[in-house]
Parts: sequence; structure tokens; C-alpha cells
Amino acid sequence: MIPLVFLGLVLLLCAAGVVWLLLGPDSKARPSAVDRAEQLARFAPEQIPHAGRFYVPVEGRSAGHRAYLRYRLNGSQDSNLKDFRSTYRIGGPARVDAAIPRAVGDGLTSHVPSHADLAFTDIDSGVRRDVYVVYGGQGKGSPTESAARVYVLAESP
Repeated sequence: MIPLVFLGLVLLLCAAGVVWLLLGPDSKARPSAVDRAEQLARFAPEQIPHAGRFYVPVEGRSAGHRAYLRYRLNGSQDSNLKDFRSTYRIGGPARVDAAIPRAVGDGLTSHVPSHADLAFTDIDSGVRRDVYVVYGGQGKGSPTESAARVYVLAESP
């Protein structure tokens, strides 16, 4: 009788160990690819406490000292280019009809066009952030009314 109880206890402990290894002690301890890209680009929610809000990327990846992110802006009062720039403190003048580097397309799995309607370059805490905006839909070109796709290439030293 004792050996069966002992065997059952050993099996139960083994099963608990396997579950712990699969789920981990804390799932937040292992950030996702998007989380790592946001942190490297200084777009993570905890890095912009002044904003009180943040945008959720559609896609994000990082490789070495580079981060690639893609966002979708709806062109509404709550989701527009003006608010996006304000949220992430992206300053500097806009460049019109800017080429999007091939590295951005190589870093993301989605289709990335070769040119952007607007581009901004910004440096935040030593991280260079190139932001490319491709407008689509109604209100094309309006910073508050246009729907847009935003591609980000960030590089840290």
C-alpha cells in the first residue's frame, strides 16, 4: 500500500513540475517579440508615462540593436497621426515622399511599401527612431482625420 501512495505522490509532483515548466513562474518574465521591439524603440507604455495612453502595434520584431514596428491609425479623434506623434513625442519636421528603407520590409512579415507619404526622424534617449507614414482612406493627408499605416525603424547605439 505504501509503495502505491508513494508512486502516486511522485507522479503528482512530476506532473506539477511539467506544468510549472510549461507555464513558467511568471509569463511576463518572458516578453514577446512585440514587447521587446516596443522597449527598444522607447514606445513601451511604461516608457511614456507622460502620455497616459499608448498605441498597440499590429506587428513588431527586434534584431540586435534594431526594432521594427507597424501601427494602424484609424483617422479618428482617438487614433490619428497628430495624437500618435504627441503620445511618443516624435518631433522634427516631416519629409514628404520619403523612401522606406528595405530593412523595414525585411524586419516585418507584412507588406511594406517602398515610399511613405511622410517621414519623421527623432532621437529619444540615444535611440534613433525613423517613423514612416502611409496614408489611406478618407481625409488623405490630414494629421487628425486620415487613416494611416505607420512603420517604425528604431536603432539603439
